Amino acid sequence: MRRDWLQRTDLPSTLGLAVVNGDGTARYDYWTTGTADFAWEGRALPKPDPAAVDLVHFGSLAAYLEPSARAIEHWVTRARGSVPVTFDPNLRLGVMGEAAKVRERTERLVGLSTLVRVSERDLAQIYPGTPVDRVAREWLGAGPELVVVTLGDAGSVAFHRNHTTEATAPPVDLVDAIGAGDAYTSGLLGWLTSAGWMRLDRLASWGNSTVVAAALRYASQIAAHACTVPGAP
Repeated sequence: MRRDWLQRTDLPSTLGLAVVNGDGTARYDYWTTGTADFAWEGRALPKPDPAAVDLVHFGSLAAYLEPSARAIEHWVTRARGSVPVTFDPNLRLGVMGEAAKVRERTERLVGLSTLVRVSERDLAQIYPGTPVDRVAREWLGAGPELVVVTLGDAGSVAFHRNHTTEATAPPVDLVDAIGAGDAYTSGLLGWLTSAGWMRLDRLASWGNSTVVAAALRYASQIAAHACTVPGAP
């Protein structure tokens, strides 16, 4: 693993505590004040070289809490002209703040992204009562080429200007769903990258439903495996 951009610091890591519910979902608490995860400086984030970097992926607490939020937004704004930018909101309103402000921030970051992966549960927190497809279509109009919504055991669906593509979730013996969303995202981005489609000059391939369906199936398999082991894989 390359360590070109790793920064050493004496600050502690963020602490997260997950409490698993009876249905395998989890409730999270975080301790973030004064931790390394949120002490980024803009000068520590160089513009990605497309010859060495496939994509820039961002999201979750660091994209919403200052001072890291400002540094990350500046970074992805610079990066999006060189490589695809992918975004997973991974919302935690208990830490991020009130829903209206989180929705505004999310929409701003969606507009900077090439691909967005979001869970149905996240959308329900900031767009209560609004159908998933309506939100996804509105987000497409803001800039992304592809919006993928995960639906738990109901599978996932990808929205593109040319198609809407669905994938089922493989049946598993659920232990818990901790890390399933991250696993899905890594599978989705990994498949598109390995297949050669995660490039700014090849984004037209995402308009092919066959390509996207294959990526969704692979991502679903990775996420399903994450649900069969306790904790984050």
